[in-house]
Amino acid sequence: MSERGYTGITGATDGIGRALAERLAGRGEALFVHGRDRLKLDRLREELLARGAAAAESRGATFTSGCPPAPTPPLTTPAFGRNSSRA
Repeated sequence: MSERGYTGITGATDGIGRALAERLAGRGEALFVHGRDRLKLDRLREELLARGAAAAESRGATFTSGCPPAPTPPLTTPAFGRNSSRA
């Protein structure tokens, strides 16, 4: 394992995040991968270990899990100066 500890990668199950995880695993890094799909993460973790990752830990969750949604500001139309969300 790297003396630097774990490298964390969000969005690791697809796209750029996955490509980065695969490349770092090939270099023998210890990885902490994050994504929303638990099944994809479990498969990815096994693949990363097979590619040579020193260690691979995973966590499946969204960053908004358990958090209330942010309030939506009212939409105001500058030309008319009224709240267009009450149409």
